[in-house]
Amino acid sequence: RGFSNINRVDNAPISLTLLSESFEADAKVSLESLWELKGVNTNSGDVKILNKGEIDKKLTISADIKISAGAIKAIEKAGGKVLK
Repeated sequence: RGFSNINRVDNAPISLTLLSESFEADAKVSLESLWELKGVNTNSGDVKILNKGEIDKKLTISADIKISAGAIKAIEKAGGKVLK
């Protein structure tokens, strides 16, 4: 019952902790490199980095990745940058 949006796209959530554990310092994080991570649901349409956990490495996030506002602040606070 009810309405189901046929255009809905589910995003696979990526935590800051997973990024910190999976990438070396000064690494460039791309959509392709995120798909290769274990624990990422590859059946969903896209990925989104969420502000869950801690990050202590300087990472560069590519522009084709969805990212929450809180995660952007945490990545920039750790010395990384998000390309736009």
